[in-house]
Amino acid sequence: MSNLSTLKKDFLAVGILYLITLVLFSGVAFKNEIFSDSGDTATAHALTQAGKILEENEQIEPQWFPYIFSGMPSFGSLMYLAKDVSYLTILLHFFGKIIFLGAEMSWMLLHFFLGAVGMYMFIRQLGLRHFSAFLSSLTILFCPFVIGLGQAGQGSKLMALSYVPFLLVATLYLFEKRNLFSLGVLAATVGTLMLTNHVQIVYYGFLIAGMYALLLAVFEIKNNPKIALTQGGMFLGALFIGFAIASFIYLSTLEYSQFSIRGGGEVGVSGGLNKDYATNWSFHPLETLTYFIPSFFGNPPEHLYWGWMPFNESITYIGIIPFIFLAFALVMKRNRTVVFFSLCSLVLLVISFGKHFFVYDLLFEYLPFFNKFRAPHMILLMIPITVSVAAAYGIEWLLFESWNNDNAKKKDELKKWLLVTIGVFGVLLLFSFALKSSWFPETAFLKEGDKEQYSVEQVIQLREVRFEDLKADFTKFALLSLVILGLIYFYIERKISTTVVGLALVIVFMIDLGILDKPYLKTFPRQSDDAFPPTPVVKFLQKDTSLYRIFPIEQFRAHDNSWMYFGLQTIGGYSPAKLKMYQEMVDSCLYRGWEPEFPLNMNIINMLNVKYLVFQGRLPEDKFNLVYADQKKPELVYENPNALPRAFFVDSVIVANKSETYRQLNSPEFNPRSTALIQKTLNIKTSPPQESSVKVSSFGAHAITFQTKNSSTSLLVISEIFYPPGWQAYIDGEQTEIYRTNSILRSLVVPAGSHTIEMKYESETYTTGLTLSYVGWGIALLLMGVGFIRTKKLSQKVA
Repeated sequence: MSNLSTLKKDFLAVGILYLITLVLFSGVAFKNEIFSDSGDTATAHALTQAGKILEENEQIEPQWFPYIFSGMPSFGSLMYLAKDVSYLTILLHFFGKIIFLGAEMSWMLLHFFLGAVGMYMFIRQLGLRHFSAFLSSLTILFCPFVIGLGQAGQGSKLMALSYVPFLLVATLYLFEKRNLFSLGVLAATVGTLMLTNHVQIVYYGFLIAGMYALLLAVFEIKNNPKIALTQGGMFLGALFIGFAIASFIYLSTLEYSQFSIRGGGEVGVSGGLNKDYATNWSFHPLETLTYFIPSFFGNPPEHLYWGWMPFNESITYIGIIPFIFLAFALVMKRNRTVVFFSLCSLVLLVISFGKHFFVYDLLFEYLPFFNKFRAPHMILLMIPITVSVAAAYGIEWLLFESWNNDNAKKKDELKKWLLVTIGVFGVLLLFSFALKSSWFPETAFLKEGDKEQYSVEQVIQLREVRFEDLKADFTKFALLSLVILGLIYFYIERKISTTVVGLALVIVFMIDLGILDKPYLKTFPRQSDDAFPPTPVVKFLQKDTSLYRIFPIEQFRAHDNSWMYFGLQTIGGYSPAKLKMYQEMVDSCLYRGWEPEFPLNMNIINMLNVKYLVFQGRLPEDKFNLVYADQKKPELVYENPNALPRAFFVDSVIVANKSETYRQLNSPEFNPRSTALIQKTLNIKTSPPQESSVKVSSFGAHAITFQTKNSSTSLLVISEIFYPPGWQAYIDGEQTEIYRTNSILRSLVVPAGSHTIEMKYESETYTTGLTLSYVGWGIALLLMGVGFIRTKKLSQKVA
């Protein structure tokens, strides 16, 4: 090993990381299995299938899905991207398919691997030796929180996370080189990271890289203010170009965010997520104990979690070794990088506390865009990155500097503390064997609601299972700590070689985290090419080729997108960024029926063109007709005889604000067939048409055409969701104003006579963003090309 050149050692380390990735995910790589076909994976399949149907049938790049929530933006909400301008990722995925044996999910394995490689590169770039970088890079590769992203189907989150180390690499490279090539590299890295489409992880990545860039600039100011100014200017320039590269997605996303639950709900209204909703998944300060005893608050993969979050299936534990060497770094090799990444880890942890700590409230109110994100717990995905960087310095000191004669005094002190610490962990190990559940209060090991959900015997059993998991992990924590500290002590005493202690640390690390990774590494053969085999109910509904929506009552609150897989339009679905006005309507009206035995609001159901309701129980026979029954599931399909068509003329118009609109919609006296509620006064007087007809002559995701005939100037209500940035209306080729109607729908004033009405989805933002992305990529490539040629010429002159 010592005879190998530096470059060969780097290649060897990366090669070992690749082999470890292959072994970890052998089911995916060698058997072409998948992590999961449910949860977010199933949602992704449904979105992809729906998008492909529209691309093939309508020859469009879908920006609007008519399938969920009665219609919503698919591009601005990042649900589906028909065009991929992340050319670097496309290239990486091409090579990933090769090196991971053509597996269907090779792109996921590639990003697990890239995350580790990025960490290795950054730590090597900081000047640390190969083994320090290698051992630290295992933290992100083996972290159960990260590995669990595969089973959860959260591919975009994994992609974004895997690029964050490369953002740090490119940032440091720019500050070191300050040339055109490094400027282009950072710009391309920023753009590629942003184009992963997981805005929240991207945001966290920029927080870390931004603070790191600030640190580098501040320390450079002391030596050379002019260079610091150049570095800062180039960093901002790279960000600007990177933002241009990603503008294809982000301009539309920013436009849509004004209307989503992450914004104010309409243009000009500031806002973000509801704070209670945003902080549901807050990491309680006491749950920090799970970084040492992972099952302290239950075993998440076994659904035994009993902490403060609504539920939790992930483990944030990153192993004992990183924290031991983090302590070594802070004591023995403390420098600005160690202090920065240690403090950064602490800040990330505090932010994850969410509603349990006041800092989150301050950030939620004042930090730009921070209130657009939910689940504070998610920021802990950054901990494997920040802790491992600082810990690498501790590994470096122990393995490569502790034997130096200059450190003799430090070593003597360290040996004393090691012996004391070993004694403490020895006592803890003995204590773990004696630990009993009766020592804990009665409320321990029970989640709120457990006593109501389970029998007394089941509660006792559940409590005991959770306690045994804690006891086992406590014993493991004490035992492995003793082993690691013992290895360190004997190494400092020169009883074992560097090779032996290094190999031992790798093995202990893999055992420590491998035990917890096992449930997340399960893979499954794909049962069929169809992610959602059509059910009898789906087959029945597909026989009706008319234009309608369905209301799957039980699945409405279950965040289910499976119906869109078959091209069926529903008033429900799942999106983490649905339209705010739609969510407000659901919260204020949908379940405000005026009959106690049937709490659904028929005004909403009727005006949304709901022809069929799917339910497992019985519905009132005076309102609905049972038209199909799947006895096996069981699942019943009811026809709604009062469903309004997709477009209809009304007799009267009422101008009403939001609260009055909801009051009217919740009233049994209100009839959406005859009356429309609008928010602004019409420019033209309307009257009830004595005769009228509306025919949908063509329907597409981006274009709907109606043939209308009416005897007087009247208001046409269209049961499509109001969204002004995209939808435009034309009567006989001339553009006309669209009015927000009945809280969420659209309406047009139609003159008397026969007319052709067209509604088209036309987004200038989409086109502008695409152009800017092309320009951004062009600038980045030009900078890298010119910079590479300049650097080469300069090196030739020097030679």
